[in-house]
Amino acid sequence: MSRLGFHKTEDYTYSNNEITIADLRPRNVLKDSNGDIYVIDAGFKRNDPNKEASHKIY
Repeated sequence: MSRLGFHKTEDYTYSNNEITIADLRPRNVLKDSNGDIYVIDAGFKRNDPNKEASHKIY
């Protein structure tokens, strides 16, 4: 995630200036034989720079 510009904010949660992604547990991230990554059952939230950080994930 760090190579994509995200930093860890909590266990299994990463954020950058625009998006927060939660529940990235190993069982929710799969990699195929070509190295392509598939995310299953994660929560995504667009960050609002005008508001204090929210823990609500959609």
